[in-house]
Amino acid sequence: MQVQQQGRLSRFVKQLMASRQMTIHEIRRNATAEITESYISGIVKGSSCNPSVRKLVALASGLGVDPVELFKVAAGLDHEQERPQPSTSRDAVGLVALMKKIVSDDKLLDIMGEALLLENDGRVAALTLLRNLNQARLGQSKAAGPV
Repeated sequence: MQVQQQGRLSRFVKQLMASRQMTIHEIRRNATAEITESYISGIVKGSSCNPSVRKLVALASGLGVDPVELFKVAAGLDHEQERPQPSTSRDAVGLVALMKKIVSDDKLLDIMGEALLLENDGRVAALTLLRNLNQARLGQSKAAGPV
């Protein structure tokens, strides 16, 4: 695998991890085949060269993606798939990671409990409010500049 293609795999994995809020430990734990945290870390850093088919399959299962998608990125064949696209439905791995975060935080549990009591119109309004709060927070942090 050439260096440029290795960089694509590293970027793709980093982007998936960020979008799904996954850790290397969670990827290893979700993997259906043997792969170590240090090997995953090497892929993320771009220092693991020439991952085998077996390692790519293990990584794909740990990330919860189709191995073919990962092979295409690793081979540099699919430029459009280099950046994961947000989907309207969460996959099982992403959903489990999200649920873990919710149940580990009392405030998030309270928010979810209240949201479940809302009718559909109320849920839409609550979602709009939360998105606006996050956009305002991001705008303030950008205006403050680097620390």
